[in-house]
Amino acid sequence: MLQINAKSVLTAATFSLLLAFSAIAQKAPIDPQRLAQAHEHLELSGGARNFDTVMPSMMQQMTQILTAQKPENRAEIEQVMQSMMTKFTDRKQELIDQIAVIYAERFTSDDIAGLIAFYKSPTGRKFTATQPEILKDSMAAGQSWGRKIGAEIDSSARQELKKRGIDL
Repeated sequence: MLQINAKSVLTAATFSLLLAFSAIAQKAPIDPQRLAQAHEHLELSGGARNFDTVMPSMMQQMTQILTAQKPENRAEIEQVMQSMMTKFTDRKQELIDQIAVIYAERFTSDDIAGLIAFYKSPTGRKFTATQPEILKDSMAAGQSWGRKIGAEIDSSARQELKKRGIDL
C-alpha cells in the first residue's frame, strides 16, 4: 500500500508550482508575419513619428530643469542636451521594435490587418496626420494640469500638516 506523508505532498506541490511558474515565464515565440504587421501598423499610425515629437519636448524640459539649477552654465547645458538629443534619437528603433512586440503579443494577425486598413483609410490618414499636434497639445495640457494639481496638493498638504503642528 502506498503511504503518503506531509513531506511527499509538500515536495510534489513545490515541484508543481515550479513547473507552473516555468511555463508562465516562457513566452511563445512571436509570429514573424504578425511582428512585421505590427511594424507596418506603427509606421502607418505615426507611432514611430510620435517619438520625433516627444523627444524634443522631453529634452527641452530637461534643459530647463538643468539650466534652472545652474543658469551660469546655460550654453554648456544646451550644447550637452543637444548632443544627447542626437545620440538618443538615433536609438528610437529600439523603442519601435519593443512596441511592435507588444502589439504582436496582444493582437492577432487579423486584428493588426484591421488596424492597418484603418490607417490606410482617409479617416486613418487624417488621424495620423493630426497625431503629432494632438500629442504635443495633450502633453502641454497634461503638464499644465499636473502643475495646477501639484500646487493644490502641496497647498492642501501644508495646511493639513500645519493643523497637526508641522510647519513646512
